[in-house]
Amino acid sequence: MITQADVEEFQLAKAAISAGVQILMEEMGVVADDISQVFIAGAFGNYIRRESFCDLGIIPEMDMEQITPVGNAAGEGAKIALVSSKRLEEANSIAKKVRYIELSAHPSFRKRFIHSMFFLNRRFEDQLGIMR
Repeated sequence: MITQADVEEFQLAKAAISAGVQILMEEMGVVADDISQVFIAGAFGNYIRRESFCDLGIIPEMDMEQITPVGNAAGEGAKIALVSSKRLEEANSIAKKVRYIELSAHPSFRKRFIHSMFFLNRRFEDQLGIMR
């Protein structure tokens, strides 16, 4: 049975991820057409159909072949790093290039988060000119 609390928890997760994706795209100066592949990690990616990520507005619309659920990526990466010093060096090299963005402190986070709480149909959003 799905409860109101379950729906609310999902809304919060959806809104946070969607707002984060939008802000990261903005900060990187990319639009949806620039994205060739999206990897969805963790349990969230394992239990939601690929189509739903776009339909729910969690990520921009794209071909389903571009969306790949990867399961427990952090755990798998840790295992690989433990058994391969070369892969550990690669991971450390990538980590040095990462730029940290405090999403909750970003000027547009609150507005994007609140908007992303809704379950709107994408075509309806387009007709209304609603921000994504």
